[in-house]
Amino acid sequence: MGKTKIIVLFIILSSGMVSAQESIYVRPGLITSTATISPSLMLNRKEVNYYVTGFWHVRIDKNLSFRGEGHYLTGGNRDIPYFRNNFRAHFGVQYHKSVKNFDSYIGFMPGFSILQLTDDRSIGDQQMTRFVPGFSANIGVSYYVWKYFNFFANVTYLNTTARGVTQTNNRADELMISAGIGFNINAKKER
Repeated sequence: MGKTKIIVLFIILSSGMVSAQESIYVRPGLITSTATISPSLMLNRKEVNYYVTGFWHVRIDKNLSFRGEGHYLTGGNRDIPYFRNNFRAHFGVQYHKSVKNFDSYIGFMPGFSILQLTDDRSIGDQQMTRFVPGFSANIGVSYYVWKYFNFFANVTYLNTTARGVTQTNNRADELMISAGIGFNINAKKER
């Protein structure tokens, strides 16, 4: 047997032994959280916003978790942006499909925004703070590389309509992309 075949065979056998000994971190009781900077494309305007995004989720079952997330506006790419200030919060359930430590998920979360619009002509020169109900839908993946952290990527659709605005288009839907390192712990002992 040639040296190349021996090296390839060694790598295959070694990787088989490592994967056989690999701990599975994705199970009920897993608590995951993160914070990252997320760009967001407004779907009804030519505008990109940037948010500090944080989320956490608690795995309550093999395929279900409860998730909460918050998004705080830090700025955008326009001189006169649509939002002056914006904070969003959503809470809901996610469905997971996991293979070992690779986890994919999809979820729906009702929530709200507390926002101020830059060009709010409904009350003159004063800035009106609005409480706006909405919802978000997200899809994402995580890979748990160690019992304390993971890598994730997530795409979220955020639905918002600012009611009572004199502007013709009061839709403020956004498509947000988040990615980075998440932190996790298992709150339940493995059986």
